[in-house]
Amino acid sequence: MSNLIEVATYTAGTQEYADQVLDQIDPSNTIQYRFYRQDCILNKKEQILLKDLTFVQQQVEKQRKVNSRQKRVE
Repeated sequence: MSNLIEVATYTAGTQEYADQVLDQIDPSNTIQYRFYRQDCILNKKEQILLKDLTFVQQQVEKQRKVNSRQKRVE
């Protein structure tokens, strides 16, 4: 499938933790890009981590975002 689409994950979790989980759910390495807490931006006013997606603005209409916290998906 990875020859048809690009698969990326973005988590506010630490890289050490996320890699352990992702290695278990993706043993065939379908996920091409992994983004972690260090890739997030801290919103100091609200004290929350924001996932900066500005670098993946290509074909935004074809992107699908899945998040465990719906209010964080924009």
